[in-house]
Amino acid sequence: MTDNASFTYIDYDGETSTTSINIVDVTAANFDAVNTAMQDFNAAVQALTLGDLLARNTSVKTPTLNDAPNDPLAQRETKWLVQYRATQSGAVDLGRVYNVELPCADLSLLSSGTDILWKAPATPPVGPIADFITEFEANVLSPAGSTVTVRAIRHVGRNT
Repeated sequence: MTDNASFTYIDYDGETSTTSINIVDVTAANFDAVNTAMQDFNAAVQALTLGDLLARNTSVKTPTLNDAPNDPLAQRETKWLVQYRATQSGAVDLGRVYNVELPCADLSLLSSGTDILWKAPATPPVGPIADFITEFEANVLSPAGSTVTVRAIRHVGRNT
């Protein structure tokens, strides 16, 4: 079993959406390192999205902002769907595919005519996409506690 971190984002309309990930167990010995890693993970998410972080929760909810973003395209219904696979040798979920959604996707990062931001085996482009994949793979664990590899990131829309 692993601990969980959640990130609540706010969109232009003041609506919120939460992304949750599995992380290493948080202890007194690694609390500062996990906190720094989660700040880095959020920075990587922010580079792919337009919403603003409202709160982050690992063990204690940490309010970060009370105001909505200024960009009217920051909408919680516009999401990045991140597909990832458990990759730890010997893990009970080795090869199993999981998904997590990031709200307020910055669609200006998409290539024309596609809803795919990135898909393996292509090399991620230098910049926010590569940074996000690096942070995701360094910090996220599968629900069973296995290390993971990002398979794809694509745009999806969700109803309210």
